[in-house]
Amino acid sequence: MDNYENLQERIERLKSKMKPFLDQKKLLKLEVRKWVEKRNVLNADFQKLRDEVLVHKKQRDTCNKKVKDLKERLNILYTEFKEKQEKHHQLRRQLPSLKPQAQKENTTLKKIEALEWRIQTTPMNIEEVRSKNYTKI
Repeated sequence: MDNYENLQERIERLKSKMKPFLDQKKLLKLEVRKWVEKRNVLNADFQKLRDEVLVHKKQRDTCNKKVKDLKERLNILYTEFKEKQEKHHQLRRQLPSLKPQAQKENTTLKKIEALEWRIQTTPMNIEEVRSKNYTKI
């Protein structure tokens, strides 16, 4: 029995020596739980930020596509503008040679309008009307 009591005593001494280690183990477990919770929170935050980044990347890509399309449209419009500007310059260079012809046409038109006005406003006597076979008044 002596052996049994010795063994019991030894176990008790070991338990008492182990007590600080067990306490420390409990504290470490609590600390590990805190770090695990903190990690989980950080992971959730990271996932939210990652999702936001993906949304912003899609928006960026959409904006970049719009910018690309607008630049292409701008290039087309710029080319059209250059063509029309060149046509405008050509017409302006031709303008001095066209002015005399336009003035002649304008003068002729004014003469025609003056004649029409004169015909419409000048009264004819009754014999002229009858000689032209106009209907009787």
